[in-house]
Formats: sequence, structure tokens, C-alpha cells
Amino acid sequence: MPVITVSRQYGSMGDEIAQAVAEKLGLRLVAQDMLSEVARRLGVTQSQLSERDERDSNLVADLVRTMRRLYPATVLPSRPDEGLEVDEATYLQVTRQVIWEIARNSDAIIVDRGAAFILESNPDVLHVLLVAPLSHRIEMVMATEKLDQRQALQKIKSADSSRSKYIRHYYRAKWLDVGHYDLVLNTAHFSQLAATSLICSAVAADRDKPTPKS
Repeated sequence: MPVITVSRQYGSMGDEIAQAVAEKLGLRLVAQDMLSEVARRLGVTQSQLSERDERDSNLVADLVRTMRRLYPATVLPSRPDEGLEVDEATYLQVTRQVIWEIARNSDAIIVDRGAAFILESNPDVLHVLLVAPLSHRIEMVMATEKLDQRQALQKIKSADSSRSKYIRHYYRAKWLDVGHYDLVLNTAHFSQLAATSLICSAVAADRDKPTPKS
């Protein structure tokens, strides 16, 4: 069975499609529980991690202690004001570790967290990007989250901007560059059912591809 990464623009039905694919193929869906596992390994709560305040010196200290425990060979900053860099480095390193372990040990569909870029060198992983025109996504968010047009647009721009900055900052890459993905689907053109079916078909085709001769 496969490992699939799903990256998605906000409002493109990415979560719903990932859930449907997981159910159809019997895969573990890794989304919010990824954050829980990273927080557990860092020795902090999920709320501390998801709402991390760069000025929170107590959390920085927790992460420094965690880094000493997990990576004793790592050179730690000598000045307290460098703690934020350790915060980011530790978070990223543990996230990478968790994602690689999931890919090695289980059949899973991993939603975002930079998984497509972390596992880019793994030829056995199928990378999927779900997109849709802005107008379509505004309508979807208005309908599903009961927001007005202005609120929906603001939420979409904020979410997409955060994802783009995250990938650019940590992986020096463009989040929506189609060259990083094996399958790109416009969910304004395909229904949730059709998109789910196409991803499952891509998994089957990838599994049946001939292996190179030695």
C-alpha cells in the first residue's frame, strides 16, 4: 500500500478529499495528529506548539532542553536571544523525523506539514496538489464555514500566505510549483468523488509501473 502526501490551497476541499482517499484505500490519515506527535516529542503541549509565541522564553527554554536530550552533539546558541533559532530548528528537525518514520513504517496519507518536500527524494511516495480558482474557493469557504465574502477571502489569503512562507522559509521552494508534485487536480473541475477516484487510480498506476532493470 502507498504513502501519499497532499498539499492543498485553502478551500479546495483538500481535507475532505484526503479523508475520502484514506477511507477508500484503507490508509492512515495523518493531519492534526502530526502536530500532537511533534509536540509530544518536544515535551510541550499541542496548544503551545500551534500557538507558539516567538517572545515566549519559557517555551524556547523547553525546546533547548529537548534539543540537548535528543541531539546532544548539536551546538546550542551561547546567547539567550538566539533561542528562537533553536525553536525553529528543533521543530523542523523533529517534524522531518516524524514524517520519515511514518513513510517508512506505515501506509498513510500525510496532509501538508511540508511532507511533499521532506519526502521529495523518496520514489515510492505519490505527491498530490489540490488547487482551485480563488472565486470557487471563496464560494466553498462561504458555504462550509458560514462566512461572508470578505471574511472568506481574508481567511483564504491568510492560510495560503502562511503555507507559502513556510515552504519558502524552510525548503527554499515555491509551494505551488507543480514540478514538486506528481498529480495536480483542479477541484473546481472535478467533484470530490471524481478527485478521490483519480488519486486512487494514480496510486494504482504508480504501484503497477515497471521497475528499472538492474
